[in-house]
Amino acid sequence: MESWTEEAGPVVTEAWMAVEEFIKRKSMQGNGSGNGSGNDDHELQHINQVRPNEEEIQQAWNSVSSTAHFILEARNGSTRKPHRRALTSVLATSPNPDYLSFLLSATLSRVKAATSSTEPATATATEWDALLQLVPDPTPYATSSCLQIALQSYLHLLALLPTTLLPSVSASAFLALAQRDSHNSFGIRSLDDGGDEFLGYGVWPVASFFNHSCSPNVGKKRVGREWEFWMSRGVEEGEELCISYLGGDEVGLGVAERRERLFETWAFECE
Repeated sequence: MESWTEEAGPVVTEAWMAVEEFIKRKSMQGNGSGNGSGNDDHELQHINQVRPNEEEIQQAWNSVSSTAHFILEARNGSTRKPHRRALTSVLATSPNPDYLSFLLSATLSRVKAATSSTEPATATATEWDALLQLVPDPTPYATSSCLQIALQSYLHLLALLPTTLLPSVSASAFLALAQRDSHNSFGIRSLDDGGDEFLGYGVWPVASFFNHSCSPNVGKKRVGREWEFWMSRGVEEGEELCISYLGGDEVGLGVAERRERLFETWAFECE
């Protein structure tokens, strides 16, 4: 723990501790169910439980802009009642631990930890720029609940993170992240039981540039927080290097089943 703290720096450490303590506190209070429904926040727009379209998504993000502004004012020292009320209200709502941690990781990927809590963080362009080059999905939220979780997690980060990181807590950046994450993330499975346990998803932007093939020439495996790739067979000069998006399942699937799964998950027609 001490070595990680030294490597991460004080601002990053403070950010993770703030989020983890908030999640733990809400869980102990019986409010941390993880659904992140945000029913206590009356400024969140109600959306029917269908996949939101582009206009609905933009309207939803716009609907929390005033709340976000009030929270920032409170974090910057304002004692006005509307500002303090916005901050208090969002901290009373239930977090979604997984999505909150995901957005925090994305935020920290865009900044360098400062050497002290008062030194501003600076942008790290490489990883974020690679992410933005990925093909976006204009409607990345599967349901209105998923969208609401994203909105609530955004407000939670504004309320929780060190003030030096707040300029990097951006609604437009989080929407861009969701649009790229939708069809470019890697499934994370357990390593010690043949991958029987599914743990979630993660985005490794550079690795996401691999295209899919049902007869891949590149193998992959996760090692801790990183992925390793290697050529699994000989390739011709100029041949594209491809991985399987199906994680080996393609061996036991027929053509129709492979095409159906690829279209449902990654939204492309496999030739």
